[in-house]
Amino acid sequence: MLRIDFDGAVDGDLEHITWDEWFQNFERAELALVYEAEKSDASRTFAKVVPAPDF
Repeated sequence: MLRIDFDGAVDGDLEHITWDEWFQNFERAELALVYEAEKSDASRTFAKVVPAPDF
C-alpha cells in the first residue's frame, strides 16, 4: 500500500523520501497520480497512483 501524507502529520509507519527520489521512482515505473483538486470531504484528500497514459 502506498500512503501519501498530504497534511504533514507525523506517522511513525511512513518512510520519508525526498521529492527527487519520489519522482525518479514514479517516472521509472511509468506512473501517474490522479487526485481530487477540490476536496468533497474535509477529512480526506482522494488520490491514486495509476499507470501513465500513452500520449
